[in-house]
Amino acid sequence: MPRVQPVLEVFMTTTTLVSSRNSIRVAELFQSWRYAGGKRDLRLDLLRGIAVFAMIVDHIGGWNSWLNPVTGANLFVVSAAEPFVFISGLVMGIVYLNVATTQGAAAAAMKAFHRAWSLYLVTVLVTLALGAVGTALALGWAPDMSNGGVRRFVLDVVTLHRAGFLTDVLLLYVLLVVAAGPAVLLLSRGYTWIILAGSWSVWAVWQLSPDSVAVPWTIQGNSVFHFASWQVLFFNGLVIGWHRAKIEAWVKRLPKMVLFGVLAAVAAVAIGGHVSQAMHMSALPERGLLYDLAFDKPNVPIGRVLHFVLLMVAGVTLATLFWGPIRRAGGWLLIPLGQSALTAYVLHLFLIALVTKLNAGDVGRLASGRVGATALQIGGLMAIWLLVVLWPRFKWGLQRWVLAPSLPKFKLAYAPIARQTRLWWVRREP
Repeated sequence: MPRVQPVLEVFMTTTTLVSSRNSIRVAELFQSWRYAGGKRDLRLDLLRGIAVFAMIVDHIGGWNSWLNPVTGANLFVVSAAEPFVFISGLVMGIVYLNVATTQGAAAAAMKAFHRAWSLYLVTVLVTLALGAVGTALALGWAPDMSNGGVRRFVLDVVTLHRAGFLTDVLLLYVLLVVAAGPAVLLLSRGYTWIILAGSWSVWAVWQLSPDSVAVPWTIQGNSVFHFASWQVLFFNGLVIGWHRAKIEAWVKRLPKMVLFGVLAAVAAVAIGGHVSQAMHMSALPERGLLYDLAFDKPNVPIGRVLHFVLLMVAGVTLATLFWGPIRRAGGWLLIPLGQSALTAYVLHLFLIALVTKLNAGDVGRLASGRVGATALQIGGLMAIWLLVVLWPRFKWGLQRWVLAPSLPKFKLAYAPIARQTRLWWVRREP
């Protein structure tokens, strides 16, 4: 027995050292996976890229695809639109806080209005172009011009009284960014509570009685993205982005084990709900109390908001803890899509027009099967990804070889007009 005791001590000591070394290696491995931060939060680009991925898949290739249970086929409690709207407000809050700090609140508000003007031009041009394409190709979703003809259609689009096929979310985005200008002024003066109280009050009134919410004008063709219901996601994201540093400091003060347990439970509930819905897609309710509380996408009810919060927290948690493997696996695809989400959205609209036209022929019969529908979705996704990746190089070539040589000629032709305009303006001054 005395001889056995030293052997046991050596064995226990060796086992302890090996296990401690393995624990250290595992801890170092997990630490290397964590998101290290940077000037731009790539986690938000990744999550927005996931939303773009789901959007493209849900809009292309029909319902019979292996990818539809992954994205939800636009039938789940959370669609691609919720993270798109929320992250837009979140990023705007982060960026415009820096502008207000360095240049002043008025500069931040003017930046919001300039952004809204750019989005307005994109929305009008895309709506008109998509309407022209739909009419030329005789597609089922081509705009109805029986009431007033082309002139009335153009006037309604320009005045934001009409939304085109799948451009309703762009119109919503214009209105949200316009309203963000005054919101930035309030945030800079410490009136966060006014924004939150006003946003949730408008949302609550819409839930109880949509007809009692006063709207400046009706928007023809907008039956999904109502401003009164969807603004709650955008403005809460704006507030969170504006107070991001304070929120992060408060979270860091929480006990790590408690925080990790809560986040793990939230992630498990969110992922479990998503998988459960994926397994019962055909049994999703169309009407009833459950539908009104969770599945009614146009009204963004409380169940839909809560489930989105769970998924958003789970997404940020997973992206933070497992950033290394996630980025290596899908970052090459998702991050560029998230960084150019608006461009990807516009491109996918015209891809839908092409797919809709092709579906009337042999391509439609091919895409009706599971393999064909999946291949069509992957092909469309990769085409948009390639265009998004190559667009900066194309834009650089356009500026270098096309716009730059013609700019002096344009200035020369424009100079007399500018001179006459300045003379007219001087003469009209008192």
